[in-house]
Amino acid sequence: MMKVALKILTILLIITLAFFLFFWIIFNSSGHEVPSSTNQSFAISIAINFVVLIIVIWLKNRYKKKQQQQ
Repeated sequence: MMKVALKILTILLIITLAFFLFFWIIFNSSGHEVPSSTNQSFAISIAINFVVLIIVIWLKNRYKKKQQQQ
């Protein structure tokens, strides 16, 4: 059950990270002036998402090691 939950969470985080990166690139390359608050919110969202993704991958690997030891 934990394995499936971590897989689903990883997939959702990757999709969300791709979504934020895609729109951040679109907004910055559109030629219009993007407010710094928008850039900051995108950057913060991407950073938080990336950190959570790293934690989830670490938990997934830890769970795999525990399963192999048993």
